[in-house]
Amino acid sequence: MTEAVGVPVALSSTQDTDLEFAKVDETAVKVLRTRFGPQYSLVENITHDELRKLIYRYYSLEKLIEYLKTKTAEGTQCFNRIALQFPDELVSDSAIVSEILDESLPGEKQIWILADTSYSPCCIDEVAAEHVSADIVVHFGDACLNPVEKISSAYIFGRPYLDLDKAAETFRNTHLDKTAKVCLMADVAYSFHIPELYRTLKEEYPCLICADVDFDKGGSDSKVIDQYVINLKEISLPIWDVSRILRGLDEEEVKSSVDHDSYTQVTQDYGLFYLGSPPDPKLLLLSTKFGDVTCVDPVTLETSHGMTPSLSRRYRSMMIARSASTVGILVNTLSLQNTRILLNKVAKWVKDAGKKHYMFVVGKPNVAKLANFEAIDVWCVLGCGQSGIILDSYGDYYKPIITPYELELALLPEVTWTGKWVTDFEEVMNQDGYNSEKEEEVNDKQEINENEEKDEFAPEFNPVTGKLVSSRPLRQLKHLEIELADQTPELLESSDSSDLVKRFSSALAVGNTVSTSAMHLQERAWTGLGSDYKEQEEGDFSEEGATVEEGRSGIARDYDCDRKMHNN
Repeated sequence: MTEAVGVPVALSSTQDTDLEFAKVDETAVKVLRTRFGPQYSLVENITHDELRKLIYRYYSLEKLIEYLKTKTAEGTQCFNRIALQFPDELVSDSAIVSEILDESLPGEKQIWILADTSYSPCCIDEVAAEHVSADIVVHFGDACLNPVEKISSAYIFGRPYLDLDKAAETFRNTHLDKTAKVCLMADVAYSFHIPELYRTLKEEYPCLICADVDFDKGGSDSKVIDQYVINLKEISLPIWDVSRILRGLDEEEVKSSVDHDSYTQVTQDYGLFYLGSPPDPKLLLLSTKFGDVTCVDPVTLETSHGMTPSLSRRYRSMMIARSASTVGILVNTLSLQNTRILLNKVAKWVKDAGKKHYMFVVGKPNVAKLANFEAIDVWCVLGCGQSGIILDSYGDYYKPIITPYELELALLPEVTWTGKWVTDFEEVMNQDGYNSEKEEEVNDKQEINENEEKDEFAPEFNPVTGKLVSSRPLRQLKHLEIELADQTPELLESSDSSDLVKRFSSALAVGNTVSTSAMHLQERAWTGLGSDYKEQEEGDFSEEGATVEEGRSGIARDYDCDRKMHNN
């Protein structure tokens, strides 16, 4: 029997079956798979069957297969179209996982691999799942557990190896003071080691607390497949925005947090011992919750201190947003609950402040994408708090990028920097600082209208650059309307009203609102191709243009000339 020849997967363009595709570096894959432990890393040449067994145990595929066979009350299968979502570091395992599931599930079930997420890899990719009409998305690896709006979801964190004895020794070397208040926390994949590490160190460190994963955060349509059993009976306190539940706190500490409606006052007294490599947005958030943060590489057990992003840079960006005239609302997720509600709320904040806003959905944002929109003064990103927030630590982006919470503070009549950094959608929507300030400001509508008329032309300055700016373009619309109404009857009779409106809208207004993009273009010296010849007379264009020739057509990779050049 001849061995079947593997055929490459179909891409969006035509391709030859004998085309050689780029392969994943085997060395890089072996380094990543050290999470399997000594059973993998100490074996030079591991067989395919041995690797299948390791992956089967690591991802708890037995439990996953049982869950995917769930039936409804009528006896039909709940999940017939299954999407498997892998982050980049786990894609090398996706083929074997799909192979095992395909062999173990009924034949009518269909399986897809989502290897490139539309937004943050820690979130359920609802957009990609809708492309294949999936009934459920099975998410592998680190996850934020934020509730999803439409589709059912299941999570598999994995069971990575950790040398508990060495991890405990690293903790002792880092915290020499036995009375220190310290919290143990880890990436979700390593969190099942935390209870055992906590029990090992608790007798030596009486003020030690730990953080378990909040498995219920995903909602009723979500299931954590490899959920570990929590045997700790200590008093608990949930931290919603980092998907954790603190255990081991003193009863008085929990009571004080309830009295103040915040746990931040409690956690500020604790240092954080974190197993893993949290993304920068999550690391910055943790640095505002805890007194200090120590990150530990779970493989090498090396520690790092003082690597948190700067919070003071956020204050500078917030001040730029205060004097900005155009705000770009960047939607960096479409699947999380409350995204649309928060989007409408942010748009209302901007409009009430007299500023202009535009909404953008660009997939995964990068410098090149956002640089296309030059008229935007500041970006407000709506994304997952774990990895959907953009932190421009090196100044790569041309315009500042802030969160809805920071925009809310920037639009207040008086700026007060609280030192907090809120990324959770629910908490942002419950913030009443802006609303209370606004209610006080509009108690007397007539008085407010008079104040607006009085302050309409009050000079405003950018606190960062010191330049004079006009940060409330929507307030200018009334004056443009007045100018239009004040036209003399003779002018109105001699001019076609449609031409007047057309000339008016092309200059400054579109759709009964000020166009800050048009205002921005008017200030530019170069306004597009051909603008260099506006002042030249027609007689100067005496030279004939080049002859138009038909260019190459078809798919770029199939150009015959390129192949001939390559062969030569």
